[in-house]
Amino acid sequence: MRLRRFFKAILFVVLVVVTLAGLENLFLVGPFSNEERVGRDNHASFRAQEDNALDVVYVGASNVYSFWQSPLAWSRCGLASQSYSNWSMPPPAIRYIIQECRKTQPNALYVVNINNFRTEGNSTVQHCHWSTDDIPLTPDKFALVQALCKQNGYDLDEAIELLFPLLGFHSTWSDLQSEDFVPQYANVGGAATNPNHFTFKNCRKDFENSARMKASLETYGPFDDSTFKRDSIDDLIAYCKRENVRILFVLQPQAITDPEVLHHLDLLCDIIKSEGMDMVDLSDPATTGLNPNTDYWNPRHTNAHGSLKYTYYLAEYITQKYDIPDRRGQEEYAEWDEVADRYKTFLMTHNIRDYEFDLPQYRNDLRVQNTQAKNMHLYVDVTWEPTYEADEYYVYRQRAEKIFNPASVENLDDFAWKRIATLPKEATSFRDFEINESMPLVSAGAGLTDETKLSTQEFDYIIVPVIHGLDGDIYGSYYIVRASVELLRVAEGEV
Repeated sequence: MRLRRFFKAILFVVLVVVTLAGLENLFLVGPFSNEERVGRDNHASFRAQEDNALDVVYVGASNVYSFWQSPLAWSRCGLASQSYSNWSMPPPAIRYIIQECRKTQPNALYVVNINNFRTEGNSTVQHCHWSTDDIPLTPDKFALVQALCKQNGYDLDEAIELLFPLLGFHSTWSDLQSEDFVPQYANVGGAATNPNHFTFKNCRKDFENSARMKASLETYGPFDDSTFKRDSIDDLIAYCKRENVRILFVLQPQAITDPEVLHHLDLLCDIIKSEGMDMVDLSDPATTGLNPNTDYWNPRHTNAHGSLKYTYYLAEYITQKYDIPDRRGQEEYAEWDEVADRYKTFLMTHNIRDYEFDLPQYRNDLRVQNTQAKNMHLYVDVTWEPTYEADEYYVYRQRAEKIFNPASVENLDDFAWKRIATLPKEATSFRDFEINESMPLVSAGAGLTDETKLSTQEFDYIIVPVIHGLDGDIYGSYYIVRASVELLRVAEGEV
């Protein structure tokens, strides 16, 4: 009788675990925050890859997400890659996530940012959630949660919450909306889509301070190395040696202005080198062509412009060092062409620089002045004061909408910036009649009937001055001006 009760109890526990695991898949599909949205999209994109389909997997925190764009690595080098990243990935998670990724991509080169290990022991439970929630309930997940709890001092309740996140989010159930039950994946190869990726901050002083501190690091010592933790890096290196994992450690170009953190990064690099692991130092932004004035949205994360340069550089480095073939043109990789085109179109909904994919030259001081755009009912009139250095002007137009999930609209191209005219250097105005041809316009006094409604659509315009130099074209900067266009909606039933 007791034996029967014992087996019933064991069966009950198993059923509870299985039920909770199933409910995780049912309920935790929608994003509860921007951080969760981008992380879940990135993880889902990785899981969608065919087995043994990737040459490179880039694992790490948000700095990986902002720096490495798989569709751009494909378009540049034909490199089949994928990042597996989320905000604030705790250092102990990196080894276990690589272990999980290798279940489907065992032969890939794994790339890891050394900076990820500088936050050892400083992860919150929320940070851990972003890394663990999408991992299936397996013995590997139990081992990961155990490592996180040991390093960060979590109690049993927090451990159970990390294993079964549904329990941790029970207080949010009343706030769930219908969209939280439908995954909205961006379908752009896990590349960056978050709003910050399309902003910029001048980080020149941060990088100058970082370089100055790094050059005179010895003057700040001696440092208290008792605060330096190496458990995660040692565990990862031991795992890679034991399982013959191909791994490349990268010191990414981030502005670190804390001398003790810089010292700890030096110690990490020494450990990696002493263990004979592959490593490349890209900490100087100039190495990858990054401009701290324009290519970052904060000192540790590149924006869209910066990630393009970084991805191009590292993709070329990897393909050459590891002799990875160009996969473009291979039938089994044809879908990557679509992913790359979709991501580039998405970038063009935020960025007018279609020419930027060729990494051109810029001059911030080259720009037209007093740009204006006015709705003249039959056309939009764009005017400006010229800059006499320019050889030509490029005129761009965009339907003014902010899109941060490419899957949220049917046709991304409708919202992308488009070059609509190339004008000579003498030009000071442009009349956009295409708006009238594509959408009917009416004047304010047109005498509308009750069945016909008047609405407006806003369009943005940009004038880019261009100089044709002997060493290639030079592009100027620009102002964005907006015109509000009146659109006539045809009454229901009319053609």
